[in-house]
Amino acid sequence: MSWNPGFISNENYNENLLTEDINKNFIVQNGKWPFEHIIIDNFLKEEVHHRIKSELIDIPIDSNNLYKGEHVAPVDGPMFIGYAGDWHDAYRMYLNTSFNMEMNLFMKHNMVHFLQSFFPNIECTNEVLFDLRHHKAFSKDGFIHNDFDPSIFRGNQVNDGIDSSYEYSFQDACDSPKPNTRYVQKSIAWSYYIGLGDKIDETKPIGGQTALFHHSNLDVPATGIEPIENRLMMFEITPKSYHGSRSNNSTYRDALFGWFH
Repeated sequence: MSWNPGFISNENYNENLLTEDINKNFIVQNGKWPFEHIIIDNFLKEEVHHRIKSELIDIPIDSNNLYKGEHVAPVDGPMFIGYAGDWHDAYRMYLNTSFNMEMNLFMKHNMVHFLQSFFPNIECTNEVLFDLRHHKAFSKDGFIHNDFDPSIFRGNQVNDGIDSSYEYSFQDACDSPKPNTRYVQKSIAWSYYIGLGDKIDETKPIGGQTALFHHSNLDVPATGIEPIENRLMMFEITPKSYHGSRSNNSTYRDALFGWFH
């Protein structure tokens, strides 16, 4: 895989929405292929990123898969639990403001509105899905998908004006919607690369990219976004925005994912 960013610009965001956690000297790269995407390097201040990376060490992992496939682990405090099925070879955890974690800064309205300002033509709601993922060494390639699906929010988890009360809507939501249910469409996807462990096999690439695919060829990635620490990547969700994670030749890979609606 190769990557051509297209051009570099720092002008397509609302500077008035910068938060105290963001590094004002970040670099924006706008990619055009196979669909438009934005990459922001050195996104957070170094000390902020370090605190986020450090707090993941203390989050327990449900290695025995006691709660595999559940939406949230029935325990007090944060815990990584396995995905149901085989589409993501990873452990996940939805952010919750009650955990009082450093990465809760992504759940604040100023941060949400700042990231949304890169897409001035998209009118977003205040509903956001936050999904923290942990990949162990040599996790399998993720399934190829476009995120073009609806979500449900119940409105009972609103903090700082941001609604994180996400509920999975299932794949048949468009053909057989639930009665008296309000759906919203995923419209912007982003990922913040928190940590990438040491390379294991020195004779092979470290991997862990987010592969982007052209809709006409889902067999071979058109390009790949390297999971560089303190990098944030975003793109508009469309029926053609196909992507998927690649296997990591590293001791771990941690990233936070978000979806605006």
